[in-house]
Amino acid sequence: MNGLEVGVLGPLVVLRDGQPIAVSSDRLRALLAVLAISAGRFVSVDTIGAAVWGTDPPVSVRRSVQTCVTRLRRLIGAESIVTAPDGYILAIEPDNVDALRLLRWTNSEPGDPTSAAEILALWRGQPFEGIRPDWLAQTESARLVEHYLTVAEQLIDQLIDAGQLPAATIRLRELTTRHPLREPLWARLLIALDRSGRQAEALESYETIRSTLAGELGVDPGPELQRLYAELLVDDHSPIASVRVPQQLPSGTVCFTGRHEALAALTRLLPSAQRARPIVVAGVHGAGGVGKTALAVHWAHLVRDRFPDGQLFLDLRGYGPGAPMTPGAALDLLLSGLGVPVDQIPASIDARSTLLRTHLADRRMLIVLDNALNAGQVRPLLPGSSSLVLVTSRNRLRGLVVHHDAHQIGLDALRPAESIELIERLMPTSATADGEAGPAELAELCGHLPLALRIAASHHDRDRPNQVPALLTELREEQSRLDALQFDDESAGIRAVFSWSYRALDPASAQLFRLLGTLPTPDITPPAAAALAGITPSEARRLMNRLVEAHLLEERRPDRYEQHDLLRLYAGELAEEHDAAGRDSAVRRLFSFYIYSARAGRRKLGSGRGEPSAPLDPLLDSVVPLDFDDDRQAMAWFDSVRPVALPAIQLAISMGLDRTGYELSQMLSIGSLFRRDYHHVRRIHELGLACARRTADSLVEANSAQSVGTAWWHLGDNHRAIEHFEQAARLFGQEGSLQGSADVLEMAATCHYDLGQYDQAVDQLEQSVELIRRLPTDETEARKLNTLAMVYLWVGRPEDALTAGQRALELCGRSTHRLLESYVWDTIGQAQTHLRHFDDASRSYQQGIDLARDLDDQPHLAEIHANLAKSQQAAGRLDQARINIRSALQILRRLDIEETDDISRSELLAVLAGLDQVSSSHRPQ
Repeated sequence: MNGLEVGVLGPLVVLRDGQPIAVSSDRLRALLAVLAISAGRFVSVDTIGAAVWGTDPPVSVRRSVQTCVTRLRRLIGAESIVTAPDGYILAIEPDNVDALRLLRWTNSEPGDPTSAAEILALWRGQPFEGIRPDWLAQTESARLVEHYLTVAEQLIDQLIDAGQLPAATIRLRELTTRHPLREPLWARLLIALDRSGRQAEALESYETIRSTLAGELGVDPGPELQRLYAELLVDDHSPIASVRVPQQLPSGTVCFTGRHEALAALTRLLPSAQRARPIVVAGVHGAGGVGKTALAVHWAHLVRDRFPDGQLFLDLRGYGPGAPMTPGAALDLLLSGLGVPVDQIPASIDARSTLLRTHLADRRMLIVLDNALNAGQVRPLLPGSSSLVLVTSRNRLRGLVVHHDAHQIGLDALRPAESIELIERLMPTSATADGEAGPAELAELCGHLPLALRIAASHHDRDRPNQVPALLTELREEQSRLDALQFDDESAGIRAVFSWSYRALDPASAQLFRLLGTLPTPDITPPAAAALAGITPSEARRLMNRLVEAHLLEERRPDRYEQHDLLRLYAGELAEEHDAAGRDSAVRRLFSFYIYSARAGRRKLGSGRGEPSAPLDPLLDSVVPLDFDDDRQAMAWFDSVRPVALPAIQLAISMGLDRTGYELSQMLSIGSLFRRDYHHVRRIHELGLACARRTADSLVEANSAQSVGTAWWHLGDNHRAIEHFEQAARLFGQEGSLQGSADVLEMAATCHYDLGQYDQAVDQLEQSVELIRRLPTDETEARKLNTLAMVYLWVGRPEDALTAGQRALELCGRSTHRLLESYVWDTIGQAQTHLRHFDDASRSYQQGIDLARDLDDQPHLAEIHANLAKSQQAAGRLDQARINIRSALQILRRLDIEETDDISRSELLAVLAGLDQVSSSHRPQ
């Protein structure tokens, strides 16, 4: 990361390597602030627009944002702002933004060495002070102020506990002046004054907050302030009369592992539960088998001493065999646990609920309500004050959030390291025949789900050492994986645990859940799910959100959903049982969606050879493919479906859909191609070629052969590439395909050039251009002219290269394919450099850099920076050359790669060393 630091907790402060940077423009200040508050994370163009222009946006927000970003990059460094699809990311460590450091500290685990006083020192005034418009202040300030006050209250608690009452009182006087309606501050002030022997001042302070609340809000002080006031009046701090203290927690889980963040989040709720105030409700939600009960019981045992009035525990049986517990039955059990005789428990639920609140009033108790079905089942069981209620459920219990300010804590599968730790604690590593790799593979096959891991570990028997290797063999086969994760007691196996969530679904959600089990990968979007189920995208999104609520699906990113591997296998079994007739049709619709969405994306990108010469099968009825607003949106979609390509083709092959497998290979390979993952491209197209050969369609086979050849060329094997190109040329010639023949001539020419056969390369490229001019395709001709220009450069004909490049640029302008245009500007820059037109070359390279950065084509961006550096070196502009070499190196480092098609890290470092040596030799001695 760079040395950038940004402060927004007061007037904007910007430092780079410790030196202040002045950002005087209101728009740039607002832009930097909105990027900083999301440091390291994506910020959309729409969000930036709202922050920079408020309610008066420009006509073209996107273009105006791009202009502001360009200006801000000049101030803070081009590498500090990374272009993302439809937005930007500030490349800065979150702790280098004061607001994010504040938020991290308030959410950190106990034991963070940073003190509350250090964090409070970051506060320099009102957040985003002086930044106009005030959109950020309106949307973010309240959250930051709340976290600031949380830190301040923690510091004051520390001062009071340490007996530093004057210091605590001074801070509280200041804070209550600035935040006159915040009752927790007044409560602490009353405590500090009382412990200082200043009861009269404490009573005066109570009257101040009482009159303020009455005048401003028309309400009385809350229960905590009223209790403190009563204690001041009677000067009696004696504990309440002794009552029966229930201790109902079940025994904790053996070998509890991980969950540090969830435990810390629960522990942070404790200070609020210590004083008499409205109840604290925490909801732990997650999928079946993820370990919600284990977490709740483990944490409850850790903190039980913080609840002197006892602990209640109740399994509400929301999910499992049998009917869920009714609220009436639950109230009976809770009241009995508090010592209420059965004959004194009233008949109606409302009366029982009231009696429960009466018995729990002013008692600090921990109440664990396990396995809740929904918020309606829980609501009658909640006390009125003082206690902390911990609810676990497979449902997100949003009703408790809305009506009781419940804190939600979601549980996912364990992290890989935690899974391995759990396995090694439950069974010795030697139990896995594969040695050290055994636990890691076992954890992966169990999907890092705690229940599955415990079931797998239960197979270990010291007297039967071959059981675990046999289990691994069974788990490796998807068809038998769920069978391997069963108990003798069927009700405790993985299928049974999943079934309780599935049975709670409505019919439409249940059908979509089953169909998701037929997917080749766990990742899907609502439009793709709509095609799969034959419904509208809005209906798919609604059903998918229901599945998310039930933890049968997870929304990992906005509008991208994912199913746990074991749940997907379970759903697939259900689909085979219930949807045999419609399953193949559903998958065919999904394939059609992918193929035609990819076609729209390729057209928007102007990708390579355009569409394959062979026509696609018609779009299936009811399928609505995606359309894309711009090339960046298309590229983002191709990136998202890269993991889909190989599994989808393999699924098509297994269904006997060879034509579809070929079409998927042609259309979905574009993401891996643009990201330079050529090994993945080759595997995709080799599967596609196998499909193509079985179709007995010459054009289909020719397209696939050419695609495989192109992949081999990218991988540096020109001889294998030429073999496939020659096969494709023969087939294209048989079919009379001018487009195909021109394309394959172009690719063969690049191979011949690489092999040193220059005349043959130029001849083939000129033939390719002549063929393509007989077709009305500006983009295709532009691409071939760009390739021809590069070969002209390689054979020492820079004037011809410049002419071909300029003609290609004209055609790009007519076809509006910006991705190709960035490559053409690069080619023109190289031609101008060869002709020693260095100023023209710099302008051309900058055009290419702007386009590549805007399109997030990072590998090509690195290549253009390197080419610009070479041009500047030739012109004697060594300082500028050094800057661009370093920019290229930074991109390679960020991408974690050693080389692209045209540059390598080692070559760049050698050039940089040469530049530094030249600079040092010219220094005065």
